Amino acid sequence: MSMINRGTTSTQVLVKILKEDLAPTHDSTQHLIRAQYRAHLDKARHGRMTPEQWYNEWTLLYRRAKSYNLQEVEGSLALTDFLEAIGVKIALELSRSMRTKLARDMALGRTPMTLDEMGKTLAILMQDQAIYSTKGKAHAIMSAGAWSGPATNASDSGSSKDTKPLHSCPCRLSSKHTWPPIKCRRLMTAVTGSGPAGSTPIELTDFDKQKIIERWNNNRWNKLRAEIKQSGWKAVAKKEKSYPGNMVATLISPQTLRSAVFNVGYSPHALSASTILDGGAMCHLVNTLDLIVPGTFVADTDGDTVEAGSQILPVAGVAQRLIPSTLNSAKGPQTADLLLTNVKVVPGFHTNIVAAELLHRSGMWYMGYDRTLRYGPPNDSLVLMTLEAKFNLLFIEYKQVSIYPIAPMIVNAVVRSTKRLNRTGDEELWHQRSGHLGKRALEALVKAAQNVEITGKRRIECDHCATAHASQVISRRPRERSPRPFFRISWDLFDFPTGRLHEEWALIIKEDYSGKLYNANIQTKSLDEIMRVITGYTARVERLYQQKIIEIHQDNDTATLPWRGRSRYEEWAEEKGIVIKAPPPYTHEPNGSAERAGQELITKAIKMRTSANLPAKL
Repeated sequence: MSMINRGTTSTQVLVKILKEDLAPTHDSTQHLIRAQYRAHLDKARHGRMTPEQWYNEWTLLYRRAKSYNLQEVEGSLALTDFLEAIGVKIALELSRSMRTKLARDMALGRTPMTLDEMGKTLAILMQDQAIYSTKGKAHAIMSAGAWSGPATNASDSGSSKDTKPLHSCPCRLSSKHTWPPIKCRRLMTAVTGSGPAGSTPIELTDFDKQKIIERWNNNRWNKLRAEIKQSGWKAVAKKEKSYPGNMVATLISPQTLRSAVFNVGYSPHALSASTILDGGAMCHLVNTLDLIVPGTFVADTDGDTVEAGSQILPVAGVAQRLIPSTLNSAKGPQTADLLLTNVKVVPGFHTNIVAAELLHRSGMWYMGYDRTLRYGPPNDSLVLMTLEAKFNLLFIEYKQVSIYPIAPMIVNAVVRSTKRLNRTGDEELWHQRSGHLGKRALEALVKAAQNVEITGKRRIECDHCATAHASQVISRRPRERSPRPFFRISWDLFDFPTGRLHEEWALIIKEDYSGKLYNANIQTKSLDEIMRVITGYTARVERLYQQKIIEIHQDNDTATLPWRGRSRYEEWAEEKGIVIKAPPPYTHEPNGSAERAGQELITKAIKMRTSANLPAKL
């Protein structure tokens, strides 16, 4: 007022000053809008407004909050608050679906829908609801489970208070809803197979339908079932159980398995004619061509194998196998056939195998309680066959084969005799069969094994033996035997003609205790190649046999034992606590074990290669 009395300002300036002094601050406006927005979300949960009224007011508050960059309308938390608010009374279905989509987008790193886009989606659904209301059809937006007629205004009902009671319903295990069970669309869809005419369909999984029907059949809902039956609901007719008939157990493609793994060992067996059900097998298997369907055999050209224990067996091919009159059917017990496709044929395997997992893909499954093969769901299944249990194995077919000779032993009428008759043979043929053995060894071996008397062939009489033994034989002296396996090993390098993978050297490792040999072909005589083989062998011994190598005997190879300095090989051995024992210069006697073993392998290979007229590179 003093400024006006002095005439120093105008009325407009005074009004501007008063507005600046009395107007709310920016922070107070933000707090006010934030409080109004949160209160409006609560109205969606507990208010009495229609969806259209709530949405119109929410749009205004959203725009105001957006202009002040409030966190309540930004990001995924704003979307979550919005969906939780409308999911109580306004749009339960939309809330559930969009919350699931929001969680999926956040987990996959996708950009989620904005709050503005979510509001527009709600507006479109409300427009669809208005169209259905004008046609006298049911609402779909107010709830996922309610089925009612057109919406009524709160003012027309004579009361503004929501006094609807909560009803229990078989559609859910624990939660309740405000509409009676006789108007529940989820229950009607599960019982009759469809919802009320003109309503939005409810999609239920087979599992949900099964659970609802199980609760529906409980004695608790006897009165409800009687009421619904009077109202005209027609329950879906229960399908009668029927046998599937002849079954086909198939594998998608035999080429998807490069090697099949089994949990059984390989040895001649009295169950070679039987068929077992194996839960650990990856494919069906037969051990003879007599069991396959004629005309279905396809020879294997890819080198396919099966692994049984530590054995790797070649697969001859793939075929189909028919086990006739095995399964129960509508005609009676054991009247249907079981057809196995893509069966691996491994001649000589000790038994025949049916893979339980492949049967499961065809609808058949094993019940361990009563040892049966069944078809259909667990609570409503059919017994296809009962398996026979012997020797802790489950048999689809049990045909024991005697391990004794079938033909009776021929005996003399007066004196029993099992003496084998002497036979004669060609010494040249037996010499080649035995890998070019020496004269005395060949005579003794053939006599003991086949009772064949031959005159062994001297080394000088065989051109291949004479050529192979023309090289100098390395001298050696005996040494003390190792106290345990893998206590001491010896290794040496041997050159040979370049192989198909450009290998030029054979690294032979001999285990001193058992005399077993390990061969690795390498391309170059380098420290890296030698260390790769030696360290790999040491790691394999420690992993498979839990043994530590103490001594390594070898020659004075300059790649591993240089004249000056220390190599990585020596440092590695010192770190592992391994003692490297090398002979004096130009002396091979201390490492004669590996020298002799490698020379013997090379000599045998030269003999067999030259006698068969094979190329040197093979």
